[in-house]
Amino acid sequence: MKDEKEKEPHKAEDTSKSTTEPQRYYSRPRDESLEAFKDWIKGVVKALNPNAKEDMTMTEEMWEADWREFWSKVKQEANK
Repeated sequence: MKDEKEKEPHKAEDTSKSTTEPQRYYSRPRDESLEAFKDWIKGVVKALNPNAKEDMTMTEEMWEADWREFWSKVKQEANK
């Protein structure tokens, strides 16, 4: 069973006064694990391109570097 976080996409805080701008939704991995990050990226790629290859030709080192960079930036944004 999924928890409430997984059911609803993240909504950006609406700071604009305009009613013509579409509401924004953000996606993020289910947790901070490397496996969750991989599943999330693969899911986004598959959603954008259903014919995408399963093997994304990324080394473990590349996955880990991207994972660390992603969470570093998320945490920096949260601390602003």
